[in-house]
Amino acid sequence: MTTANATTAGPPQTDDWLEWRGRVDERLEHMATKADLADLKVWMLKTMITSMIGFGALIVAAIRLLP
Repeated sequence: MTTANATTAGPPQTDDWLEWRGRVDERLEHMATKADLADLKVWMLKTMITSMIGFGALIVAAIRLLP
C-alpha cells in the first residue's frame, strides 16, 4: 500500500493566470482590513467626543458672555 501526497496542486501557472492574479492582488491591496475598520471606528468616536466637548465649550462661553 502506498500513501498519496497530501498536498494539492494549485492552478497552472500560465501567463494569463499570473496576470489575473496580479490584478487581484493589486485590487486587494487597496481594501481595508478588519483592523483598519476598527481603527477608523475609534478615530470617529474620538473625533465625535472632541467635537461635542468643543461645541459644549462654545455654548458655555456664549452663555457667560451674554448680558
